[in-house]
Amino acid sequence: VLPYLTVTPYFSYSDNGVVSGNLTMNLSMGNRTGQLGNYYAAESRTISSRGTLKARLFEDENGDGRYTLGERLLSGGVIHSLQTRQKAQSDDVGIATISNVRAWFPSDIVYESDTVEEFSMKYGGEKFAVEMRPGKVIEVDLPFYKAGDIDGTVYSRRSDGRVRVARGITVELVDGKGEVIAKTVSSSDGFYSFQRVLPGKYRVIPKGQQTLSSTVSEAVITSEGNFIGGYDMVILEEIGGSKSASVVAPNGTQSVAQNSVAQPVLGERSINP
Repeated sequence: VLPYLTVTPYFSYSDNGVVSGNLTMNLSMGNRTGQLGNYYAAESRTISSRGTLKARLFEDENGDGRYTLGERLLSGGVIHSLQTRQKAQSDDVGIATISNVRAWFPSDIVYESDTVEEFSMKYGGEKFAVEMRPGKVIEVDLPFYKAGDIDGTVYSRRSDGRVRVARGITVELVDGKGEVIAKTVSSSDGFYSFQRVLPGKYRVIPKGQQTLSSTVSEAVITSEGNFIGGYDMVILEEIGGSKSASVVAPNGTQSVAQNSVAQPVLGERSINP
């Protein structure tokens, strides 16, 4: 069986010495016209009863989620049709083709992470499924974006004014819609990092902690995939299972405010961020 042609040989020999043979070749071909251009589809098996998926992988430079003429096409990306257990890799013009797909059978289509040739690119489209039609081609666009990084350090301030690194703090990355899209935990030196973040506006929030100050109010990842470092935060240190911080009263005196919360793990070295 060849990619686009099935060849079936047949030979026979009779008792009177007559030898005969023939060669049968099967080819299915159809003219396609769609958003991915005009082309001919050739298959070794009958395509009238099955469907084809063509996915275009591209860098969405203007951020509209749709392919615009001139935007860069991406090769090497692998997509999977989960329920039919088929996959395909995008070619030099960014097209991944899954053919001979069972008709009227819904299947989830997913992109295999880190398979496009440029590591900085990240898929930014929605999850979706397709249901093929007999003899039809479904064409979809898969947008990719240059991803950025965000990192910083979590500190903890005591009631006596001392500031120390805070390790073991759960840190959440929240997008412009208020949804948590990623989580991580600060390391022994209070450092945290979010890598390969899609373009957008984000806030970093220590989960379950009171933030006293932050060096960045809002992190903006652009279409260039920029790096935002030094997103540092100071949280209220918890002493003996309660929050403790100096509060200046209207009359100028100081008091200690306390609220019962879980206690984070703190580093040993004192610093002044």
